[in-house]
Amino acid sequence: MPDEIINSGGKGAELNQDAIERLRRRAFNPELRDLVDRVMGNEPESAGAVPALNDIDKLPEEELLLRMYRLLYMTKSIADNRGINTSFKPFGMKRDFLEAGALDSIAEYIKIRMNKLSFSAFAILSYSVPLRGYVPVIHNLDTYEAGNIIIGLRSGLFKKIFSSPDGIILDSGTIRDDPFLAKIFHAKGKSAGRIYFVMIERVTDELAGELAIAGEAPGAPFLPASICMIRMQEQESRPGARSITDILRKRLSLPFYLVDDTQSRGIVSGSFTGLSYPFYLLDYFFNVFLLRTEGIGLSIKLSGRAETRTAFLMKYLVSKLNHALRSDSAIIQILKNHLIILSHAGYVESIRHIIDAHNRLFDEKLSLMLFPATDFDDSIRIIQEIILK
Repeated sequence: MPDEIINSGGKGAELNQDAIERLRRRAFNPELRDLVDRVMGNEPESAGAVPALNDIDKLPEEELLLRMYRLLYMTKSIADNRGINTSFKPFGMKRDFLEAGALDSIAEYIKIRMNKLSFSAFAILSYSVPLRGYVPVIHNLDTYEAGNIIIGLRSGLFKKIFSSPDGIILDSGTIRDDPFLAKIFHAKGKSAGRIYFVMIERVTDELAGELAIAGEAPGAPFLPASICMIRMQEQESRPGARSITDILRKRLSLPFYLVDDTQSRGIVSGSFTGLSYPFYLLDYFFNVFLLRTEGIGLSIKLSGRAETRTAFLMKYLVSKLNHALRSDSAIIQILKNHLIILSHAGYVESIRHIIDAHNRLFDEKLSLMLFPATDFDDSIRIIQEIILK
């Protein structure tokens, strides 16, 4: 069982137990209890295993976490999973995705763990569509004004974090000498200090590989992960970025994975009013697309007038594409008869095959146009030339 889900004693253990109890009460409704029991009923028994208990409330903490881990593992390994790639319909979102209670429980667990690792001044930053940048969603940043911290996709800092698999550390001099960094990381009455950053997908990559569908190499999710930020303590021994990333990978990969998965899906499932939000969201998707320079975009249009039949045909098409594509691709339905796929060259032939099969079956024909990421230098150009034309 991974280190990050094993509770350790000592300072903070009582708080940890409280967090577990809250998680137990919020998460285990009757349906989930039944699902866990059925999952565990299919698990082979091992020597020294804890005997099966009908009442989940009586399970030891370690066994409870182990069952949750196994449940996550099995649900993420289901091949017929429509959530396996990002599918976004900007004008059809009607519900809030995030369950605040579950996120709060995970956040408290992360805070306890980070404190034990002497990383008490930290933040998890996720993308805010209205603010068009990464902002703290879980944090313990008494030193900084958390409301000032916004890292945009176009900023040099984000590009440096995104392109650094081992993470990066900014020293206090670098922050002081850069007006932008000095503003957003202004420390209250003291030096900004050394700050470590890493994309959370770098921390969870091994776990993601373990949760991948059997027989398939894990693909990097299309949506960029949240960012972990840590203000490093002043000390003689200064661990490098890679060492810190390795520590986080060993101790916090599972809770980081859960937070990141929740936040990423929340981006495309939140409620909104007006046209600004979908425009900003399209801008976000296309900026991400341009960051991955090997990306290939595909514009698919259905001929004829948009009508009821069109909606069913497009749903059928999206269903077929969902089974062909993986988490490293995104499907965006702009209008009733227009899809955008952001993917890479490895999927082009599969998508062509789906379109050809559709065109043989139906009178309403699909047209396909490819647009490589390297043909564009700005997300707004993609919106203007691919969507608005």
